[in-house]
Amino acid sequence: MYLIVCRCTTNVWFILELCEPLTIERLTLGNMELFSSNPHEFEVGVSDRYPTRDWIVFGPYFAPDSRNLHSFHLPPNNSTFGKYLRIVVKSHHGNEHYCPLSLLKVYGKSE
Repeated sequence: MYLIVCRCTTNVWFILELCEPLTIERLTLGNMELFSSNPHEFEVGVSDRYPTRDWIVFGPYFAPDSRNLHSFHLPPNNSTFGKYLRIVVKSHHGNEHYCPLSLLKVYGKSE
């Protein structure tokens, strides 16, 4: 579980290192903070090494404007194993000053 807080005017991206290489099947994310804007459009990148410029990109995904957890399934034919995950938040709902991401869970199968 992570809490990432940033101003809505900045481009937001971050990298997560997973415990082991996974084929990612589903992401769950949500913003539970009051008086903040929720993520709207985002994309997911997967790589087996970092640093790199070679990300396998999935998306775009669109999150609804609500204070709930939202699940997003990656393509079912995804056979890419990766240890690093890059999330790029491209836009937000609303016009609040801060745009946090309260929770992010990654589900998948290990090698």
